[in-house]
Amino acid sequence: MKMKIFLTLAVFLLTLLIYNYSQISKFYVNKPVFNSDKLKEPLRITQITDYHGNPLINIDKLIKEVEKFNPHIIALTGDMIDHETEDIGRVLNLVQSLYEVNNNIFFVIGNHELRNGRAMSLYQVWKRLV
Repeated sequence: MKMKIFLTLAVFLLTLLIYNYSQISKFYVNKPVFNSDKLKEPLRITQITDYHGNPLINIDKLIKEVEKFNPHIIALTGDMIDHETEDIGRVLNLVQSLYEVNNNIFFVIGNHELRNGRAMSLYQVWKRLV
């Protein structure tokens, strides 16, 4: 009986770990379409949020997806770093790569940047990049 409980718990934890890994190691592309009589031409916006400096995300693949979409605007809407991130180099490389795709980049500080304490230094470096 104890072995059955142990195996059930082990399978549950393994499934949870695999699910968690799959969630944090991929990015998702959604392409909702909104219609408005106020726009004379289509407007494509790429939004990147909750990146958290995730080293499991394939930046080259992400940049290719952004290039393929060919956005008019790129919006970085917070939590590009995690509250514990010490090295912001990975995020800065991402921003530089995005800037090379399109220099219309807008950034909003998220709660993780604010809790990290590096929000102003991150903002200053981004300001110089873009």
